[in-house]
Amino acid sequence: MELNRFCRTVGELVADNSVDVVPGLISSYLTGILTDRDLLTRAQKTVPAEGYGRHEIFLCPNDKFSILAVVWPPGISSPIHDHKTWCAFGIFEG
Repeated sequence: MELNRFCRTVGELVADNSVDVVPGLISSYLTGILTDRDLLTRAQKTVPAEGYGRHEIFLCPNDKFSILAVVWPPGISSPIHDHKTWCAFGIFEG
């Protein structure tokens, strides 16, 4: 699935459904976008020298959702925490 189509699909899911079901609906489309080997640039996949990298892939003009690429080096972890919002995520590599 191409990024623009994925963004349109997510936008429609967000507009047409309650927030409590949106992540589950989006998850069924993640495989399609995550199999696109050209989705991220080399820079967006590079692990920084310290910590982790965060790249904005798409920011919805209506502030309904965003798509980020987060690059974590091996062995890094994050404790369970709450951003007080919904989320769907998938693993691109690794």
